Amino acid sequence: MSAPLFMVLERAGIHLSVSSSGELKAKGKLKALHALLPTIRESKTALIAEMEAQREAFEERAAIIEYDGVLSREEAERFAKQESFQMISVKTHGRIW
Repeated sequence: MSAPLFMVLERAGIHLSVSSSGELKAKGKLKALHALLPTIRESKTALIAEMEAQREAFEERAAIIEYDGVLSREEAERFAKQESFQMISVKTHGRIW
C-alpha cells in the first residue's frame, strides 16, 4: 500500500521525514500537500513503518559495505545510498537510468 503512495508523493514533489519525536513531517508544494494530506494522514502508520524499514535496510547495507569493503563509514554510506537509488529506479521505472 505505501510503496505506490511513496511514488505518488514523489511525483507530486512531496518529501516526507520523521522527526526525532516520531512525528511524520511533509514538505512540498502547497497545492499538492493540501490535495494529498488526507491520504498521508490515513496512511501515516504504514508510511512511518516503511520509512523505518528503508532506514534500517540502508544502515545494514552500509555496515556490510563498510566491513566487507574495508571502507570508512562515509564511503560505505555513499555506496549504500547509490545502491538504494538504483533499486528505487528499477522498482519505479523498470530500469536503471
